Amino acid sequence: MSSVDKNTIRRLELIAEELPHKRRQELLDLISDWRKDTRQTKRETYTELVKFFTGQVVHYGHVKDINVGGCFIECRGAFQLGEPVKFTLTFISSPNPVRLTGTIVRMTAKGIGIRFDDECLNRVKNMEMIIAKHVQIIGRGT
Repeated sequence: MSSVDKNTIRRLELIAEELPHKRRQELLDLISDWRKDTRQTKRETYTELVKFFTGQVVHYGHVKDINVGGCFIECRGAFQLGEPVKFTLTFISSPNPVRLTGTIVRMTAKGIGIRFDDECLNRVKNMEMIIAKHVQIIGRGT
């Protein structure tokens, strides 16, 4: 499949937010395949238990993969598209934990996809380097 423009995908995500739950999930599942083709950087395997927050609610899950634009957290719970998320990750390549913020842009039976927000990406300017060094130290997942 050829790649789809990121703006088109974002517009479809916004439309999905207005649909009933079942239709929303159908549309998000459909465009999730398109999004993979438009990623600027490859998702890297990253497995860590994470405590994360949606508003004042605490959740727990496992980060499955990550790149400079976002991550996927395997978890259970009731979530909403567009819901803000906050959490902290540690990387063997970074001396300090990295505080991350983002928005839920995808929901599956296995978990949630998070897109890091611009404020977070501006604050963590060396995220790409942190991830690359982490992968180099730990090794790529299979």
